[in-house]
Amino acid sequence: IVTNDATLTIASSRLQKFDMMIMDMQGRIIQKHNYAVAEGNTSIEISTEKLAAGVYQLIGITAEGKTNVMRFVKQ
Repeated sequence: IVTNDATLTIASSRLQKFDMMIMDMQGRIIQKHNYAVAEGNTSIEISTEKLAAGVYQLIGITAEGKTNVMRFVKQ
């Protein structure tokens, strides 16, 4: 459950590009960001202040094509 902000921690074995999207449950892209993540752990602050209350998916894609999806609820 997220209220206004969230922190995403990404573990990486090397420096690489990371694309992140927040989508609503209808598949519409609400936010899209590109990051460079360092070797080790990188923390990314995500602002959800402008999102309406509801369920969203956060999708992360590395330069290698690895994809992770997580759902969260915005209150």
